[in-house]
Amino acid sequence: MRFVIQPLVNESIAHPVKHLVSGLCLCLASLCLTVPARAVEPEEPPEVPLPEEAPTPLEESLEVPQPAENVIEPGKMEALMEQNLGPEDDAQPDINLLPQDAIDIALQRNLGLAIVRYRPSISADGVIVAESEYDPVLSSAANASGRLSPQAASNLDGVAAGQQPQTTSQSGEFGIAQKLPTGGTLRASTGINRSTTNSNRTFLNPDYTSDARLDVRQPLLKNFGATVNLADIAKARLSLRQSRLEVRKEVLDVIAEAEIRYWSLAAARARKLLYDTNLTLSESLLDENKARERVGLATRLEVLQAEASLAARSEDVILAQQQVENSEDRLRTFLGDLDYDPQDALNVAPLPEINPPVPNFRDSVRSALAQDMDTQIQYEIIEKRRIDKQVAQNQTLPSLDLTAGVGLLGRDGEPTQSYENTYTGSGYAWNTGLELSFPWGMRAARAELNSTRLDIRREETRLAEIQQILLLNLREAWRAVVAGKERTATTRASLVLNEESFVRERARYDAGASTFRNVLEAQRDFDEAKIRHLDAMVDLIRATIRLSRLDGTILERHGFTWEEVDETTQRLPDQVEPLAVETLQNPSALPNPENG
Repeated sequence: MRFVIQPLVNESIAHPVKHLVSGLCLCLASLCLTVPARAVEPEEPPEVPLPEEAPTPLEESLEVPQPAENVIEPGKMEALMEQNLGPEDDAQPDINLLPQDAIDIALQRNLGLAIVRYRPSISADGVIVAESEYDPVLSSAANASGRLSPQAASNLDGVAAGQQPQTTSQSGEFGIAQKLPTGGTLRASTGINRSTTNSNRTFLNPDYTSDARLDVRQPLLKNFGATVNLADIAKARLSLRQSRLEVRKEVLDVIAEAEIRYWSLAAARARKLLYDTNLTLSESLLDENKARERVGLATRLEVLQAEASLAARSEDVILAQQQVENSEDRLRTFLGDLDYDPQDALNVAPLPEINPPVPNFRDSVRSALAQDMDTQIQYEIIEKRRIDKQVAQNQTLPSLDLTAGVGLLGRDGEPTQSYENTYTGSGYAWNTGLELSFPWGMRAARAELNSTRLDIRREETRLAEIQQILLLNLREAWRAVVAGKERTATTRASLVLNEESFVRERARYDAGASTFRNVLEAQRDFDEAKIRHLDAMVDLIRATIRLSRLDGTILERHGFTWEEVDETTQRLPDQVEPLAVETLQNPSALPNPENG
């Protein structure tokens, strides 16, 4: 309640008389303010406008409100609005991090992106592993054996009476095998064998036999054809393409998130500035009420209300400072800073008040469906499942293999002559055959085929879900941009109106025509209008970023092309050294929020 000098006039006295007495009392109070003893001399109060002369809300939204003369820093909030809710140029610290700089640093050092960047190299190694199955395979073997019989069985053993038949053998072989895309295997080999005996019935001792062979095995039903046998290579190449798409997806997410975190820090700084301004205004109101209390123009209750308002504004400043530090920490972490000095502040650009164009929704849908990385990744997954189905379908056939071989033979008592006889002699060997096998009922193969069919249907359903979520997010982002533009304009008009309302309520209070509670309510409405406008600006920026991320235009917004981005991000990242054991054992070496 305000303390107002009440004249001793009965309520039945006419209304003009009451105004006359009240005016005399106000004049008496003004004379009291001229006493120099520890009194604060206020400026002359402005004239309070009559209600019928007040401008309309439309006029207030179009005109810059004129503050009263005795209001502390009357145009500060208006100046903040004109400067995009940022600090004044002469007080603004030098910007050491621009939005594009933050994006460039994130693309180079973000740890999440660095982890994903390993996938293409790992997948490329997987392609090599799959292709290596068709590399030629070299083989060699060497063997030695011997046999000593307890006794001769007959004269055919060719040993004298009392002697034991004895033979020794040494052999060596070298071969090369090649797997064919049709599923067959081709093998060429050559070898030599040396045998000796104590029998006198052999013509060659030692006896050298040599050969050169060509063998082939070709499946005719199961495991036949390039589609089946090259399936692992095809799937490995699809995995490589998928990993590259995953890197692109992560790149788009990093660009969007880096921009969002950057402007979140700018918004936190702007919010802190608004709360600082509110705190300064609350301090001025408290000082003025204390001065009024000393001269008897304000009650103790009004002083207490001003002190409570100041305490609430102080709490807002504390929480805003905490939010600034948290936002800066999140941005630093996203930029890959593992260890940093909290005193080295990031000075970002002031929050802009944007008015982005609204794209045609159908064009955004077409662009999003064509460039969405999740959709393209899912296409690669479906293609791998289709390959699995082709392989599983082939496995339901019985195994029928054709085997064939031909070889040249040589024999002599000398190793070199034995090899010459291999290619010049008339000895040869050949073989051919068919091998058939199949499990009874083929239940496992048929169940595997049915499983692959279900996998395809499941992945196609997942693709539909991805597209459904994409269109939902796209509609929400598009509406957010449209509503954000309207909301920003509305909150700006509300901010202007609430500032004018506060200025006029303050002038009425200084003139004795209003209560301090009304001033506090007007200040509260003014503070809420500032925060609503700031939130609207931030939400519009975030909505614009998310929309460009969804429709695939975010690269163009920042002047990137996929060729430039792939050149940097499709390679292995620089190795990141984790914190040393000494650092972990010494917590004082870690970033300390107390130093911020």
